[in-house]
Amino acid sequence: MFWPHHKIPHLPPLLTQKWDEIYTPSQLIRSMFILLCILGSAILIFSALTIYWVSKAYILDRAEAEAISISQSFTNNHYELVLASENANIDISNMAEDKLDTAFRQTLAPFHMIKVKVFTPDRTIAYSTDKSIIGTTNIGNDSLEKALLGEDVSKMYTKNSEMDLRFEQHFDIDVVATYTPVFNQAGQIAGAFEIYQDVTRFRDDMNTAILTGTLIVLTNLLIIFFIAYRFMRLPLSALKVAHKKLQRMATKDSLTQIDNRSQALSFFDKEIYRLNQFGGKLSIILMDLDKFKLINDTYGHPAGDEVIKQCAKAIRACLRQGDCVGRYGGEEFIIILPHANEQQAFNVAERIRNVIKNLKIVYDGKTIPVSISAGITEVLSTEENTDEVINTDDLIKEADQALYDAKAKGRNCSICASQFAMAK
Repeated sequence: MFWPHHKIPHLPPLLTQKWDEIYTPSQLIRSMFILLCILGSAILIFSALTIYWVSKAYILDRAEAEAISISQSFTNNHYELVLASENANIDISNMAEDKLDTAFRQTLAPFHMIKVKVFTPDRTIAYSTDKSIIGTTNIGNDSLEKALLGEDVSKMYTKNSEMDLRFEQHFDIDVVATYTPVFNQAGQIAGAFEIYQDVTRFRDDMNTAILTGTLIVLTNLLIIFFIAYRFMRLPLSALKVAHKKLQRMATKDSLTQIDNRSQALSFFDKEIYRLNQFGGKLSIILMDLDKFKLINDTYGHPAGDEVIKQCAKAIRACLRQGDCVGRYGGEEFIIILPHANEQQAFNVAERIRNVIKNLKIVYDGKTIPVSISAGITEVLSTEENTDEVINTDDLIKEADQALYDAKAKGRNCSICASQFAMAK
């Protein structure tokens, strides 16, 4: 198969990624977008919870105010049913259940009240719409304790089922329980009421408020994000262009636009890491233009630059997509060939040598003859030497020695390191 069209097998993922290779402007933009989405979601959730808490507090305050008003009104209108005298406390012996039932149902039913308890100062339930608990003592109830100290307390619950004052059963309802103190005419605390109010009717209103408020916040966030994107689009585009330019300056040779020495050696290190971890084969070629100083002296340095550019272009055209060529020195090139043995690398070097020998480089009306020499070495990782760590410096020295041998043999030729070793 013709070399330039041969595809290199997929390489195992390299574990030596550098930070500057990971965090590109595109990745930075994606990270900012993800961060904005997270922040937006957090704002939406916080807004929904805030609306819920505010709505719940409003319902509690409203229910508590109604319960307090009703309890005071009931005590004033039916004082003789609750208290025996001006200075009396609520006493279970004074409770007329049938009269209290009638009074409570007439007074409280229209206000969505579903249960009432009347407590004596010693925490005994003197009256309740639930007859089964009359006479029991409610000890350890913090809300009741506060009410008996003169404080109004309300809490919201969700009940699976509850019967109202009209003896109708309700299911899955929201209830606000309000504890409020009862004062006798002397201004003393004579006991306490516990009034259960059905506030389920506010549930839909609260859900609507949460949904509406969340949609408003979402709409505002989308508008803000859109405006921010419109303002940031041009700077971000400029950042991407600048990053690409800086990345190219950092990795590419400015004259030839192939990899610079640092980038080529970085590629070499990654391939060596792959060999050390997974095995395989690899070859490198060092190539040097013959008598380049004479070209500079004869035709001038601009002509020498043109020769280097044309040769770099020719070398790149002879390689596969996954191969690497870099400018190693002034007129010296390094070529890394993953998954290539020494013979394959030698064939590549010979093809490059012949292409460059036949180049017609014309500068300032003059044709400049060019030739190139190559030194080749192979890196082969097998099961027998998996414990041996491959060293890049030693490999480059081997290729460089082979290149030196090619120069000594008259230039314009390719020498393999293995041939040089056998000659020794």
